[in-house]
This record gives sequence, C-alpha cells and structure tokens, in this order.
Amino acid sequence: MEHVVFYTGADGAPQHRRTPSLGEAVRLVEHLRNVEGVEDSRVFGLTEVPLAFKTVYRVELPGGALDEPSAEPADLAALAEPTVDAIAEAVPVANGASTRGTGFFVR
Repeated sequence: MEHVVFYTGADGAPQHRRTPSLGEAVRLVEHLRNVEGVEDSRVFGLTEVPLAFKTVYRVELPGGALDEPSAEPADLAALAEPTVDAIAEAVPVANGASTRGTGFFVR
C-alpha cells in the first residue's frame, strides 16, 4: 500500500512525498529528521476508495417548455401503478374471449 509523508519544508511551505510502502515512508521520516532537521513529519496510508457509477436519465424539452408553472397541479394518483381492472382492460384477448373469471388476474 502506498503511503504519503506530510512535513514542513525548509522554506516553511507544506510539503508531501508519496512512498510505495510503509518502510520507505519510515526511512523518509528518518532522513527528514536526521539530515534535514524536520520535526513535524506525519505518515498516512493511502487506500483506494471504491466508486460505483449509476446511469441517470434526465428528461429535457427543447425550448424550455417546462419553464412556465402549470396552471393545475399534477394528479399524482393518475401516475401511480395501474389497477388490476385497468390492466385487464388493456390486455388484448384472442378471439374476443374474456380474461375475467379465468384466474388470470388475481384481486
């Protein structure tokens, strides 16, 4: 796992260096303290943060047709899932037979 060492450089500016292992980070801190006189070293482990991506759809209308507020509020009940009766009426039935009473739809 990679590690990063943060410290204050000779010019007083914050500095950092990445190292490929904890052992290398410790050796760098020793060098900074013993050779360069840096007393404020800090070591952090770097681990990857897993990311997940989702597909998101957005509906847009050309010309900003939805910029004006609607005169009537939306009927959210009409947008809900259809009832069993509405589905039964919408299903095409062969030879004019009825699906009612056949157990095809359960109430």
